[in-house]
Amino acid sequence: MPYSLTRRISYVLIAIGVLLIIFGLWQYIPKSLSSQTPDSVIMSIIAKRITFPILGLILTVIGYAFLKFVREIEEEIQLLRDELSRLTKVVEAQGKDTK
Repeated sequence: MPYSLTRRISYVLIAIGVLLIIFGLWQYIPKSLSSQTPDSVIMSIIAKRITFPILGLILTVIGYAFLKFVREIEEEIQLLRDELSRLTKVVEAQGKDTK
């Protein structure tokens, strides 16, 4: 298959996206924080809660779009091959008729 590398990349993008979504949602599990916890740690947790699920969703959508794109290209190539084969047979049949 000429598009097997693109298909593998699509599956990898989807898998990474799902893992990022899971990791981002895991950040929503309550953690014990004290009043002494620096603001940078709290902001980091909030940033992870927002960034990872969004990034995971984007990667999953891109991977799915690549996968669908490759499938449609392969279908079009197969249709073109079938049409070319049919036209070749028609031309060969007309060549035999004129002889």
